[in-house]
Amino acid sequence: MGIYIKLKGNKLVRDNGAWDGGAVGETKEKKPADCSDSDFDGVPDGADKCPKLPGIPLNAGCPICDTDGDGVVDDKDECPTVAGPIGSKGCPVRIVRDTVRLGGMGSTLPLEFPTIHFKPGMVQLDSNAVGLTMQMATIIKNRPADRFTIVGYSNLSKPKQKVSMDQVMSVINYLVKREGIRPERLIPKPGQQGHDPNRVKALVAESCE
Repeated sequence: MGIYIKLKGNKLVRDNGAWDGGAVGETKEKKPADCSDSDFDGVPDGADKCPKLPGIPLNAGCPICDTDGDGVVDDKDECPTVAGPIGSKGCPVRIVRDTVRLGGMGSTLPLEFPTIHFKPGMVQLDSNAVGLTMQMATIIKNRPADRFTIVGYSNLSKPKQKVSMDQVMSVINYLVKREGIRPERLIPKPGQQGHDPNRVKALVAESCE
């Protein structure tokens, strides 16, 4: 008694199998899984999400990066784009800080607002100022019901007042564009006296509620 075979397209088909143009009775072996390791990191290419970059098994074969090169890897670095010591979790050390006691919302602990210092006549945030502005943003985000005055200091001359305004707006623009703070929560107040010029700090304003 023979085996019934019918043609379907260019394939030979029978009840228990199919061949891609092979001979009757020929079986097709499964292709083995890809066990090669192109980047020699111990993770097979089939499971390696970065098959051309050496990584570690715990990160699916991808490297753990240190963007700012400070020795603290990005997934443990609280300031991954600004270099800082390991002891401060990769963030710059705060040089000057003003302590402000925040009321409301049941808070009785003092929170520290960093004071941002600019070089005389400069209005751009350097790496240290960026780190301090990020710390300022953390405090602001933790006080969602409050508005904040961003205060700049200078002398009374018009050119220095203009520099103070630009310094304040550099801080505000970073808080808004990079940290996602709503602009209506930030009130610019440049050109103030009472402190050395070329500095910016934040103070709590009236509640948004």
